[in-house]
Amino acid sequence: MIKTSEMKKILSTVLERTAAGRLEWREAAAVSGYLVSFSHSALILRRGTSGNPSWSLEAINEFGDAVGHLTPHDSESAGKLEKLGEIVERKSQRVDETLDDIFRGLEGGQN
Repeated sequence: MIKTSEMKKILSTVLERTAAGRLEWREAAAVSGYLVSFSHSALILRRGTSGNPSWSLEAINEFGDAVGHLTPHDSESAGKLEKLGEIVERKSQRVDETLDDIFRGLEGGQN
């Protein structure tokens, strides 16, 4: 199993690369979350249930087994997971592109 300290390091790197647009997350209904794949592994980002809406990050090996898990058990991890979740949702739902299109339409007087 991947240690919590290693998962925290993964989270920091993933957050940095996702914010920079260097990781492509995709919505994955089969895992009820978002997925980024690597050559022999993957990461899954999931939002909790309505009773616990916090995000969690899971590392998956090449066989599909969960080998690491990070939940917001401290404020630093909680903040980073929340920020990652916000970025991933915005990108997957193309929020920024939608806003750009709306503002272009408004500036051009389209309706």
